[in-house]
Amino acid sequence: MIESHPYASTEQWLEMRRAFNDVTASVAPALLGVHPYVTALQLFLDKSGMLPLDDTDTPMMRRGRLVEKLGVDLIKEARPEWAVVKAGVYVRDPERRLGCTPDFEVITPSGLRGNVQFKSVERGVFERGWRGEDGSIEPPLWVGIQTALEAYLTGADFAMVGVCRIGHGIDFDLIEVPRTDGLVERLQEAAAGFWEAVAKKEPPAPDYIGDAGLLSTIFATPIAGKAVDLTGNNRVGFLAAEDELLAAQLKGVEEKRKAVKAEILDLLRDAELGLVDGEIIVSAKKVEVPAHQRKASSYRKVVWKKREAEA
Repeated sequence: MIESHPYASTEQWLEMRRAFNDVTASVAPALLGVHPYVTALQLFLDKSGMLPLDDTDTPMMRRGRLVEKLGVDLIKEARPEWAVVKAGVYVRDPERRLGCTPDFEVITPSGLRGNVQFKSVERGVFERGWRGEDGSIEPPLWVGIQTALEAYLTGADFAMVGVCRIGHGIDFDLIEVPRTDGLVERLQEAAAGFWEAVAKKEPPAPDYIGDAGLLSTIFATPIAGKAVDLTGNNRVGFLAAEDELLAAQLKGVEEKRKAVKAEILDLLRDAELGLVDGEIIVSAKKVEVPAHQRKASSYRKVVWKKREAEA
């Protein structure tokens, strides 16, 4: 039985989410190992209360929160025949402890109900992650999974993603997310296994790339003098050799970058900017390092304008 819980304020919504402690649609793709920002181990530690996910309000989150206020107008402009409302409800499956906070509900003239997940995306990120080689727009896999789960929980007839980009103007597209046979069932099965593991306090294996920072935090302080016997562990020798190889490659890359910087400075000499066809292509400004940070010094910081624009 799906539950629907209206809320009247952000505070009430936050308290509701904390009380239910569900796996919400925004992180549910981590159950399938396809979330770009949340790993299975991070989700486990969060829901078990051992190490909550960082909910610091980042500039990206603030942008999304503020731009979302334009959502109703943007959807109505794109589909003037639809009725559009801000959902204002938290929906959950209490048996499987899956939940979501839908962004917008839409109703077509024929009476079909749709769920619209709203995303505000930086233009460079959009072009790299949402735009196909043929120019078509397709949401990343994890966004599609989030949207599909929301549509299931809300009982929507169809699901869409509204993606907004703000620059000199505002670009907005509505993208339909088709139903994928078996997806909801896979999420339900994964959720059941996840909550069973939480109850048994059996964390998943780490993703050594995605969880590198997390493991550094967990094991930040070693016990002085404590030793662990790694005899017979076949991975030890491989890891030692791989680390040595990567260190050598890194040193080589750093030396090559120094050579690139030296050649650029030789081209610029005492100029701060480099132009191609009248456009700035590279800069090399002088940066002063204060004495209180380390020995007072200065250096030239080389910045390629193309990279700066895509950052």
